Amino acid sequence: MDKSMTQAWQESVDFWNRVYELPEGGEEEETEGAEADWKALAPSEKQLLAITELTECRQLLDYGCGQGWGSVIAACAGCPSVTAVDVAENGARCAALYAGQYGVADRVRSMRIPENWLESVEPGSYDGFFCSNVLDVVPTEVAESILAGAARVLRPGSKLVISLNYYMEPKADPARKISVRDSCIFIDGVLRLNSLTDGEWRRMLEKYFRVDSLTYYAWPGEQAERRRLFRLTRL
Repeated sequence: MDKSMTQAWQESVDFWNRVYELPEGGEEEETEGAEADWKALAPSEKQLLAITELTECRQLLDYGCGQGWGSVIAACAGCPSVTAVDVAENGARCAALYAGQYGVADRVRSMRIPENWLESVEPGSYDGFFCSNVLDVVPTEVAESILAGAARVLRPGSKLVISLNYYMEPKADPARKISVRDSCIFIDGVLRLNSLTDGEWRRMLEKYFRVDSLTYYAWPGEQAERRRLFRLTRL
């Protein structure tokens, strides 16, 4: 990865760390009725269904956990052990906070990790993998590295759920402060989307896993189901 893209990746990490920053006193806030409402954490019913399918896993890795909603859902649905990791420190802090608020702190272990963390993990440590809107907000080389690392730390037969944003044609728009470098879309100078087609993602995934299905879904307020949800198996 060239120096400019490495810098762009680091600036992107800083951006997401600011996004996940907790408000002052946020760590002490309580979530009323949280344990009963954990299903509402999922942005869509299709994502909820996919995550709950992973609860048969004994050791689930939520890579790029962000606020930790996937980890909380998996733990609340019955997964006995979830490791929630993020390169953004505030993401890991949010995951720990939500796990406590939703009563699953004993099942969710969250931590901030360095970029090369997967290389240090014992092979075959996990039998499940969840990754939501991470691979497509990093440079392609980083996404490839994450997938290779996931294949290494997962046992054969492990199940994966990987969700991605929708495809957007990489096209510059100076008026909206949108610039493009290869397949990567930058907004106001920050890498926000690595926009690859379904076929491009499938070819990348099939280097390491069997693609069992591709489902499309929408977030609340979106009219069309364009976001992508891959179910995969580690061969």
